[in-house]
Amino acid sequence: MTVWEFACARQGWDQAYGSKKETAAAMSDERLAELGIEGF
Repeated sequence: MTVWEFACARQGWDQAYGSKKETAAAMSDERLAELGIEGF
């Protein structure tokens, strides 16, 4: 099995069985502006 095949199989497993990934909280518009990120 190649790496990309494994990655696809893992993604399918996660979708089918509800893998619970920790996600970071979204940054506020003010924080993005402080970092100099525009166009959000």
